[in-house]
Amino acid sequence: RACRQHAGCNSSKHACGQVNAVEPPLELRLPTPIRVRPLVLSQTNIAPPGSFARSGALSGHVSEHGMVSQALVIMSEGADKDMHGDSRVSLHSTEPDCVEVVANLSSLVGFAYRALDGGHCTSATITATFTLGTWVAQASAAVHIARPKSVRIHTSLYPPLYSPCGMATTLYTLGCASPPVRQRVRYSASYELESDEASYSLAGSISLLHPEVKISHSNLRVVVGVDVHEGSQA
Repeated sequence: RACRQHAGCNSSKHACGQVNAVEPPLELRLPTPIRVRPLVLSQTNIAPPGSFARSGALSGHVSEHGMVSQALVIMSEGADKDMHGDSRVSLHSTEPDCVEVVANLSSLVGFAYRALDGGHCTSATITATFTLGTWVAQASAAVHIARPKSVRIHTSLYPPLYSPCGMATTLYTLGCASPPVRQRVRYSASYELESDEASYSLAGSISLLHPEVKISHSNLRVVVGVDVHEGSQA
């Protein structure tokens, strides 16, 4: 009898001596990790919250913490795999009492690393360990603790007058009036920060109005704001 073939009818195919189709095995060539790119940190200089470098009196204070801004793995097909926010990237600090790090890049709490009060280090190395299956690689970067290099007090006559030495070092009484008319001096302050990173420097002014700034003086009295004084004796 004639054999009718129906699509999807196995019994007819077997009855007619047809062989089931066989698909060849698929070989998937998945990209494999080759190496990590350099670890990049958003801030290479930080400071503990209670330090001078973090004072609100400074015109430009240093950040307390930072993020990992580059965590890349070069894959075999040539593309970079971005590992931001990935639990397979763990962090380690060589100075955990000085610079704290999160456990891994999936557990960010507003920072990846931060400076701690009470530490005594001047720098720390942060190491990121990348784990993709059985493949493990590391990348490291240094973070430095900013510290004061200098704090200077500046004086100038008030109101401003020409001073050949550039600073007011002596205040005089003017004329023979009684009570005496005295010259006035205006104080200002500046700072400079440094760290173990040779190229790092941050300078600016200090606000004498800030509550963290305490002013003490002798033989002077304040006449304008907190920065203009005149002699109180002789």
